[in-house]
Amino acid sequence: MKLFITGANGTIGSELCKICYSNKIFNKIFLRKNSICNHKLYKEKLVLDDISEVNFEELRGTDVFVHLASAGVDQTKEADPNEIFDFNVLKSLELLLKAIKAGVKKFIIVGSFFEYGKTANLTNKDISVTDPLIPTSIYGASKAAFTSACIGLAYSYGVSVYILRPFYVYGENESKNRLYKSLLSKIKSGEDFHLTEGSQIRDFSSSEEMATLIFEEIFKIYKENEKKLKIKNLGSGRSMSIYEFAKKIWIENKAKGKLIKGSLPYRNNESMRSVPNLELIFEDDIK
Repeated sequence: MKLFITGANGTIGSELCKICYSNKIFNKIFLRKNSICNHKLYKEKLVLDDISEVNFEELRGTDVFVHLASAGVDQTKEADPNEIFDFNVLKSLELLLKAIKAGVKKFIIVGSFFEYGKTANLTNKDISVTDPLIPTSIYGASKAAFTSACIGLAYSYGVSVYILRPFYVYGENESKNRLYKSLLSKIKSGEDFHLTEGSQIRDFSSSEEMATLIFEEIFKIYKENEKKLKIKNLGSGRSMSIYEFAKKIWIENKAKGKLIKGSLPYRNNESMRSVPNLELIFEDDIK
């Protein structure tokens, strides 16, 4: 099996490369020149200024195209909406069309639970893949736009597309501004950690767990003989509040400081409960 992986240096991508390496799977990865790649677990690396520079020849012979790369993932930072949509929708779509032209027939598209947005606050049930996408952030909107485009590509070009939506993922390779790395930073310095009331309920998966789930889907699409569209939520099946998660990490690492609960306000449009329905999967044969 030969894979072409974008976003290989990200939180999930770096762990996915480790799994591929341990299973002796050929994986060619794309990295932008300003990216930092701390791992060597790949067979071939493309380092280019931009994703749009990937050419047809680099894509030929790919069994499964795995798209993890995204702009605007760290929503604690100010980002240009035009740049986010340009990368997450236009350039990503251009790359997929190149891959199709190069003969690639199978695609794994990694979306985000941020695509659901407001839907999380409109229901007391776990979020399913048949629920509407009502994103409340530029990042979420760009991911929703792209996954919708990928559905159209599947039917229009007769290719297999698996759209996977991970829920809350944490890991060593994530942005220092996100919850998990922020907690570790304060634990290391011995300082207190300030947070909201922490009542938000999330399904937490480690990056290792999520990479394993994605690898399982890669193997399934590789073995699949029929062309298929699949849309699936990914998660651990273990939900807890943000505060419970923070307390767990705090205790496990024997933190010296205190968790100062309720000292920060919730973000605008904060989803108070984002838990995936992991049972319901949308599948349709592509004619």
